This record gives sequence, structure tokens and C-alpha cells, in this order.
Amino acid sequence: MSLTLKRNTEYMKTSHTCGFDGLLVKKRKSSDALKGSMKNMEVKRKVFNIVKLLLHHIFATPFTKMENDLVNDGNHHYFEDVLQKIEENKYEDSQQVFDDLVDILEATTRTKQEVNIMLLGNNGIEVKKITYSKEDVELMANQMRKKIYNLENNLFREELEVNQNEEKQDLEIIQPMDDLDKIFKTLQSRFPAVPALILMTKALDISLSKSLDLDFIRNELEETNKKYQPKFKSYKFFPSRKHDFNMDKVIHSYIAGYQFHKMITKLSNSPVPMRTILNMSDAIESITYIENKNSTESYEKQKDVFKNQGKEDENGNVEEMLLFHGTAVASLDSILTSNFIVDALPQQLNTQNEQRKKTMMFGRGVYFSELPAISLMYGNGLLLCKVLPGNCEIFKPKGVPPPEISAEYDSREVESNNSQGVIHVVKSPAQILPYCVVQ
Repeated sequence: MSLTLKRNTEYMKTSHTCGFDGLLVKKRKSSDALKGSMKNMEVKRKVFNIVKLLLHHIFATPFTKMENDLVNDGNHHYFEDVLQKIEENKYEDSQQVFDDLVDILEATTRTKQEVNIMLLGNNGIEVKKITYSKEDVELMANQMRKKIYNLENNLFREELEVNQNEEKQDLEIIQPMDDLDKIFKTLQSRFPAVPALILMTKALDISLSKSLDLDFIRNELEETNKKYQPKFKSYKFFPSRKHDFNMDKVIHSYIAGYQFHKMITKLSNSPVPMRTILNMSDAIESITYIENKNSTESYEKQKDVFKNQGKEDENGNVEEMLLFHGTAVASLDSILTSNFIVDALPQQLNTQNEQRKKTMMFGRGVYFSELPAISLMYGNGLLLCKVLPGNCEIFKPKGVPPPEISAEYDSREVESNNSQGVIHVVKSPAQILPYCVVQ
């Protein structure tokens, strides 16, 4: 049994809705108050939202239909089937909906010895397989029965209280579960970075709570929001015959596009291979400008360090360059989030289907090129970066590998036979600011 399930077992055994040995007692109300007509659009909306939120509950997985179920004989029913029946107006009253939900729980625990679920990545390749034992499924079913039972009893509490005391004010009779969809949307607007699954689960918990500790909920979601907050902002632009020069950040796409087209046409007697680009004029599909506060602060601090060290040009400015870096597309997000890591291993595989080694043949550091055709030899993820070369050492290959970059230099420029800089080795990530992704 997993730690999560063990922890919840204790709660189940102390719950007043549970019977002997922690098993939930299935209770049915005969009162017409619990049999809202599904012809009433407000009732239908509430019930639909309840089932939708139940689908995303942490214990609902064994009872939901997933395209990647390892075992799906087509005869088993899932929570999604209930949603579909609601949409098709096949229920007369709300109790029939809750009966179907409970029947699904019972059928799953009765007929399946275990539940196997295979999680797939975006490329359709298996990422992870999850197996729930029969004991796990029974425990999860008990928790879901408890949720369903509470929802069933609370669904029309507002209407009952209004009938009993019409003088009560709206704020006095509103229950958190009065509009579950509204709870979810409120949380989503307040905590936009939190995944929808977490917010839906929290909305369902709020709807069932008799006393809310709003400060605890707020602090918990604020911490989760910080955890999932994007580390960088991105602005994506596409080539077009029409131009909106007032569009926010658009100037950066023009700079990146100009740099790419200017350098893609240059030929060089490079000491390393170059990629052939056949459709140079239409090579760019999109350009994404990147803003990362932490990387920018680190870059600006390094610029101040170079300035204080007197590493300036004749105009008193610290030299900056725009250089290309090629990498695996899968590595882009990590670089844009946390900047470069000098010793990070390449993601690509070699011809023997082994991870490609990082040779650093021109010294230790992060490798760039002025020529995108060279950078594209190392991956289809093409980054244009701002770079502070600092005190740069010039190196011309003569068939012998160079020594490591000495302490007096901040970078190394490898020149071709015609004295054109083709490779730049930058010693520190603080000298680099990812600027644009050229797709």
C-alpha cells in the first residue's frame, strides 16, 4: 500500500460516515429534496459541475476513462460515461446520477483485481506505468463514496434552508458548494500558475468543508503558485507581409531575424562542419523573444564587473555580441529557465544510439557561433544569445588542440583560415543572456 493510501486510511476509520473496519456505509435518502429534476437547467448545471470536479479528484483515477488504459474491454463504465449521459439528458433526477457513480465504484472494485494505467508523453511514447492493487482501488473507492455521499446530501441545502427561513440573507445561506464552477474559476484567476488538476481538487475539497480556514488555503495555494510560476516570459512572432510596429516587444523579432539572415548567407572555411540551409529566405517559422528576470540580473551584474575591470571599448562600453547556440529542442526550456550549465551533457544520441559525448575541443565553456549554419549542426533548437566576451583570446587551429582558456581571458574566439570568427567559447554562464529562440 502506498504512503498516501495508508495516511488516508486513518482518516477513513475515524470518519462518522464510515462503518465497520473503515468501510463506508452506503446511505440513500428517500426525501424528494434529494431528487432534483434534471429537466431543471440549474439542477443539471450543478450536477454536471460536481461530476466534472469528481473526475479530477486525486482518488478518481481508477474510475475514469483514459485513452492509455492498458485494459479496456469496452464493457466497463467510467465517470465520463455519466457526464455523457447528463449531456444526452438520460437522467430524470439527480439521485440517478449519484447512483450511477456509486455503481461504477462498486463494479470496479468487484471486477478488477488491479488497475493498470500507462502515462504517455506528447510523442505517444510510454513515460510511466501506474498500477493500483485491489486494496488500493478499494481504499480509493471508499474515499470517493464519501465525497459522493456528502455532495448528494449538500446539493440542495441552499433551497432547503431558504424554505425553512425566508428571512435569511444570501450570505448566511451560501455554501462553498453552491457553485463549484465558480469556486474553480475564482481560484484559477487568483492562482493562474497552479495546474488545473490541483485547483479542481482544491475546489472540490472546499465545497465539502463545513468550516474553511481561508488563510491556510490561501497560503498553501500561494506557495504552489510560486512553485509553478514560469521562470521566464516569452513573446512569439511569426513572419508576415503585414507589420505592426507598435506590437509589444516586436522589435526583438526584427533584430533576431536580421541577425539570422545576415549570417546564414556567410560562407566560411570553418574548422567544423556547417549545416546546409536550402530555403534561406523562408527558413524562419517563428521567433520567440525571451525575458528572464534572474538571467538578466546576473548578466547585468557581470557587465558591471567587466566595466569595473576596465574591459571596455574606446567609447567606454562593455562589448556585447549576438551569437547562436544549437542544442536539442528538449533542452531549450531548461536553458531558458536556468541559463546554461557548462558541464551539461548533450541530449542527442550518436550513430550508435548512445548519448553524444561533450568534447569541448577548443576549451571548457559554452560554445557559440556567429554562423547559425554551424550552430544547427548541434541541434534543431537554435538560440540567439547576448554574450559578453570580455577579454577574448584569439585562436587559429593548427592541427593541435589548444590548452584550456587561461585565467586572464574570459572567452576564446576560434578563427577560420580567412580570419573570420566561427566559434566562440564563453567561460561563464553569467556572460550569457538567452535572447531569442529562432524556429
